[in-house]
Amino acid sequence: RVQTGCDEPCAYCIIQSTRGASRSVPIGDLLRQVERVAAAGFKEIALTGVHLGSYGSDLDQSTSLIDLLRALDRRDNVLFRISSLEPMDCTPAIVDLVAGSRAFAPHFHLPLQAGSDRILHRMNRQYTRGQFLEMVEMVRASFDRPAITTDIIVAFPGETDDDFAQTLDVVEQAKFI
Repeated sequence: RVQTGCDEPCAYCIIQSTRGASRSVPIGDLLRQVERVAAAGFKEIALTGVHLGSYGSDLDQSTSLIDLLRALDRRDNVLFRISSLEPMDCTPAIVDLVAGSRAFAPHFHLPLQAGSDRILHRMNRQYTRGQFLEMVEMVRASFDRPAITTDIIVAFPGETDDDFAQTLDVVEQAKFI
């Protein structure tokens, strides 16, 4: 775990009240943990966090997730998997780094939550269905066969049959695997 806690106000989540504000493990500490795990024979490490994209925002130095990924990219004895990355945090720089690296699995877990802009707004999500699909297309264009997975919340309060149909449409367009 490289990060825990969250500063996002998603309507359905209690993480802010149970885990508090975003907190990150300093890069140096993480690199030592990677050394220890790799020395024990592990070949793959999943980078996890409640809101992975906020990594480093709480550290004294100006640090970000891309800084952590660049530091890990220098490793050649383990494969890293980015466990879950909010769509608004899946930047072209991160996609380019992963696409050009042998240290990262070509896998992106991007929580959709809903395919209806109306429901995304009610959930207080920070993206639209169109932005989500553009991001999925950016990932697909950068890899031969990327694995793209997601999370979906079904029956969010107030969700209509039309809202659900829009979610199914996004699932069809995104071709999650």
